[in-house]
Amino acid sequence: FTLDKAYHIDIDGFRSDARMLHKMRPLRKLDGDNAIEGRGFAKKLVKAVATEVANRGSLTEMLTQAQSVRYRLRKHLESLEEYLLVTYGIEISAAHKTVKDRDAFISTQLRTYFKHLDEVDNLVAELEYYITDIDKAGYSVRAMTDIFRAVFVTEGRTDLG
Repeated sequence: FTLDKAYHIDIDGFRSDARMLHKMRPLRKLDGDNAIEGRGFAKKLVKAVATEVANRGSLTEMLTQAQSVRYRLRKHLESLEEYLLVTYGIEISAAHKTVKDRDAFISTQLRTYFKHLDEVDNLVAELEYYITDIDKAGYSVRAMTDIFRAVFVTEGRTDLG
């Protein structure tokens, strides 16, 4: 487990990168006054949307790797639990009479795995949150662009600044 890279990713590195990408999103810095006055707003908006797409791609790549590790780790844990119960069932049953006690004993032995799985699960949830936030921002940008287009058409303008 400790040597096999199939069960490990740089959780802290992924989390740090994801938080930085989320914190530095250009959509957060768009100025509403520029939108109303039309001073280069369209260019800023296009750049912000392009950055959002790139950030979403990076986050999705991290999410895919994390989900892959999570899947392999869960499969490994299931197999390992079954192996321990089958191989050492008599010994475990002699020391732990109830099913609950046996399950608790096995879980204690596999605590390192479960802690790592919890960390990976937490990372997956965080990455999914950021991707969902980008998607929701995309809907807002689309609605905002449609509003500006409608306003500018009624004013006779042909561009968004």
